[in-house]
Amino acid sequence: MSKTASILSLLFLVGALSWGCDEQLEALPQTLTIDALGQTGRACELDKKRSSAKELHWRCAAQLTADGTAGGGEVSFEGSGGTHWSCIDLGGFEGSGGTHWFCSEGAPGNGLQTWDCVETTTGAPVSDWTCVPSSLPLEQQICTAVSQPPLDLWTNEFAYPLDYVPCQNGSGVPVDHALYLGRVDRVSGNRADLSFMKTGGEGPPSEDINYWVLALNAETFVCSGERLEDLPVRASGVWRGGSDLLQLTDVPIWKDDATYAAAPVGAFQTLALVTGGVEGPTARRWFQLEPFVFSRACLP
Repeated sequence: MSKTASILSLLFLVGALSWGCDEQLEALPQTLTIDALGQTGRACELDKKRSSAKELHWRCAAQLTADGTAGGGEVSFEGSGGTHWSCIDLGGFEGSGGTHWFCSEGAPGNGLQTWDCVETTTGAPVSDWTCVPSSLPLEQQICTAVSQPPLDLWTNEFAYPLDYVPCQNGSGVPVDHALYLGRVDRVSGNRADLSFMKTGGEGPPSEDINYWVLALNAETFVCSGERLEDLPVRASGVWRGGSDLLQLTDVPIWKDDATYAAAPVGAFQTLALVTGGVEGPTARRWFQLEPFVFSRACLP
């Protein structure tokens, strides 16, 4: 074979391989909607130059893209196009400098491809997701707690003060002590990051007050017949006067990790904030009207 023929053959082979790689990349989904188990959505586009069939790189909007309201509790992805993954935030991924996600391609529980992803922020409002096929067996479940209202949405605002209505059972917390809104910022397993503020722009506490995140046995504090002093405490501390927001990290949802791990899918916990007030900074008086409800969910 002549030198010219050899070069042509090599160029043909390289071209064929390149065509095969391009064809493989074109077969990959070009757009993606990532959601935290149907709660919050991020629109993503495939970074073709960095991706292969064995390692996908997505450039994702860092903010909520799907419509949703705290009252409805549902976030719709209809019309988003492309591929849809449901993901669970596994928290900080040691050594990666990012967040580790476990994702199931398609609807939760459908047994399709699962992925391990590391999300790193490349500059707001975009984050970078590097995803490889998960090595976990398909039958192995990864679990978390799903919040209502969904992530990043405040509980419904209300006009303070609410009209006093006496409790029919003669005991319990009166509704006119309701003062706070709440938001779930992040959930990882049995831990949640939570934010709180007063409703209706009432402003920050005028002085330091004690706070407690309590576990409820009822749907609300109002007229539940339970004494605030008797309810289990998930977190407590001091809310500094003059601070509009109270922000807490790693609040346990179930009382401990063993109880959380033993809870069946669909089991739930209800949490809400209570603070001190005019009777003194340590007296449990003012409360979050609409509590958080966390239910245990698993992928795939």
